[in-house]
Amino acid sequence: MWNELFTYLGSAIAGGGLTTLVTIPYVRKKYKAEAMREVQDVYQELVQDLRESNALLKVEIKELRERVTVLERVISENSRSIIELKDSECVRVECERRKKK
Repeated sequence: MWNELFTYLGSAIAGGGLTTLVTIPYVRKKYKAEAMREVQDVYQELVQDLRESNALLKVEIKELRERVTVLERVISENSRSIIELKDSECVRVECERRKKK
């Protein structure tokens, strides 16, 4: 009886040990593949976030360019108005620098 018990116990330990030694490389490959998949998922999310960010920045740049164009027009109009006011800056009616209408 002790002999059979030791035989069963020995075969269970030896069989499990051999199976473990054989399956370790496959388990490692599986975990490496899962880790690479996780890294690739994070990379894809980063790429998607960058694309969305770039799209928002393009819209913002377009809006800012339009605003600059409008402000340049306002500055131009103000410059013309200032030039006209400079011509008639003298308040005396008889002044030569005053624009005559």
